[in-house]
Amino acid sequence: MTTSLLYKGYVEHARRAPTRHHLRYPIYVYAIDLDELPALDRRLPLFGYNRLRPVSLYDRDYLADENGTIREKLLRQVNPWISPREVSRVVVVTSPRYFNYVFNPVSFYYCFDAAEELVCAVAEVNNTFGEKHVYVLPVETRRSRFPARFKSAKQFHVSPFNTPGGTYHFYLADIRHELDVRIALHREGREIMNARLWGRPLPLSPGRHLQTVLSHPVVPHL
Repeated sequence: MTTSLLYKGYVEHARRAPTRHHLRYPIYVYAIDLDELPALDRRLPLFGYNRLRPVSLYDRDYLADENGTIREKLLRQVNPWISPREVSRVVVVTSPRYFNYVFNPVSFYYCFDAAEELVCAVAEVNNTFGEKHVYVLPVETRRSRFPARFKSAKQFHVSPFNTPGGTYHFYLADIRHELDVRIALHREGREIMNARLWGRPLPLSPGRHLQTVLSHPVVPHL
């Protein structure tokens, strides 16, 4: 039995300046325990790990352009902030390749220790120019509880409508039970942009996976 889940819900984005814009549309994403990838490859007829299937997840699509599994690359990425030995389990929220097409504006990694306490979160941001940036968000104290809140200076150009600069405010609910991720960009005391991804959990079983993929064929491309 795996703990990985599907989340079916919505993504919403509101830009307040310099040009106002708002969008909201239905979406489904995966919350995958990285240690379960080989098992998911065996259990789900439509899913492939590092091999071509209607839905495929490849290590090379994530994090640094270097050898290693996603987990191995992630542990190298967080090493300056926390010891890799502290990370017992990692859940990634992402959209895998769908008929070999993939674009993830952002993927989130939840890193838990052996006591199932959140050690850190990681946000991997991609833009339409083929560039990416990784924000490592360490937890200040192990007594922290969900929802987890973080701040990080904006260090990456994402949208032509917003210049670099400002501070991101991250809000993350407990991915083991619910999907609710919120990001707000603040600059000079004003909220410039906010985005939210939220949804309800569904079992990542062969039947549910088939039903979701067939009933929402264009969602990954949106």
